[in-house]
Order: sequence, then C-alpha cells, then structure tokens
Amino acid sequence: MRFSVCIESIYEGLAPEEAISKTAATGLPAIEFWSWWNKDLSSLQQALEKHHITPAAFCTRSNNLTDPKQRGKYLEDLELSIEAAEKIGCRRLITQSGPELGGLSRAAQSESLYAGLEACKPLLDQSKITLLVEPLNTVRDHPGVFLSDSHETFELVRSLAHPQIRVLFDIYHQQISCGNILDSILPNLDLIGHFHAASVPGRHELELGELHYGRIFREISKAGYQGYMGLEYWPTADANITLRQCMSL
Repeated sequence: MRFSVCIESIYEGLAPEEAISKTAATGLPAIEFWSWWNKDLSSLQQALEKHHITPAAFCTRSNNLTDPKQRGKYLEDLELSIEAAEKIGCRRLITQSGPELGGLSRAAQSESLYAGLEACKPLLDQSKITLLVEPLNTVRDHPGVFLSDSHETFELVRSLAHPQIRVLFDIYHQQISCGNILDSILPNLDLIGHFHAASVPGRHELELGELHYGRIFREISKAGYQGYMGLEYWPTADANITLRQCMSL
C-alpha cells in the first residue's frame, strides 16, 4: 500500500506547485486533487516531474450520472478529463453518482447510473485510465447525493464487469454511511481501486478519531492491496508533521 496526499485538503490554499514541493519533503510518493479544470496542467506537470511525484488521482469534470438527460455532457467531460489525466500521467479518475432526483424513481436512477457507466467503457478502453466510483455520506457532508452505500456500489461495479471501473472506498464516508469497515472492505478488495482516509468524526488526522487506522492499514496490506491510500483530511497541526504520523501508523 502506498500513500497519496490530497493537496486540496492537506495543503488547502497553497498553489499546487508549492503543495507538490511540500509533499516531496515528506518523502511521500504521490498527490491527488479534486478539480483539474482550474489548474495550469503544464505547470503542474513540471512540478510533478521536478519532484518525482506521481499524480495518483483527480476528479472528472462532471459527476451527474443519475439524470439520463445529462449523459451526453458527462461523456464529453469524461473525454476531456481523460485527456487531462494523460497529459500529466495520471491513471485514475474519480467520479460520483450525481444527485438523487425528485420525480424519478430510485430504480430509474440506478438504471441511468448503470447505463452511464456502461457508456464510459469505450472511452476507457481507448485509454489506460481507471474510473473510480465514489459513494459519499449523505448524513453529514453530502445530503442529496444518490450513491452513499459501498455495498450498493460494489454490486454496481461487479455487474459492470470492466477492469477499468472500480470503487473508491472512502473510509471516512463509509464509516458514517455503513460502518463495519473491514467487513465491508476485505470481501470486496478486488473491486476497490483506491482508498481515502480521514478521522471520524472531524475529518482530521487519522489518529484523532474512533477508527483504528493502524489495524485497517495492516489488514488491507495483508490481504494484498498494493494501490494508493489517499490521505484526504484537514490537518489541525503542521501538515507535514501529521503526514509523517500517518506513515508511522
């Protein structure tokens, strides 16, 4: 398992190039971020190459898959997001389901979500990009989002049966949504392409919350996970000190 630093939370307010430099100073190998469309990708790429940092993941420009009327826009923006990822050497894109829509049944929205991801397959086949579907908690941070349960997301991704569509398992969100973190992760590890981690409650340093992250990391690693664990928290102390603490869990 390798760590990735979410520069938009841990280094909130800093220019990406400065955040990359600070990440390199910790010895961590990778960064991730949310939006690519408001960044100078050429400058970002130069900073990544200078500091030998890998871009682990960033978000797709559109995130509405529940509304079939928005599918064309989603696919157009996915194509642009793939181009941006390829420009800086990133292999993973993060997407969410979209909002839960009034006036449309949950079954119809599930069908739209499935059909939208099915329509992504040709674009993914032409690239080396993995699309990560992330369920978010609706209790505290994202009320109104359609997909919040990791188990529903696992079934969705399993039914799509495509190696470049995987689940982003955000431990913070899923502790709030479902709990039973290791019982959720370990039987479905083959469907998980990326993790996020933060304390619950608070979304701060990992050791501040109710979760035993040291054990979670050991069990995931023992089960064979070799991908990235994205550190997506808001530090309450010096960011680089807290990142080194994560490395020692």
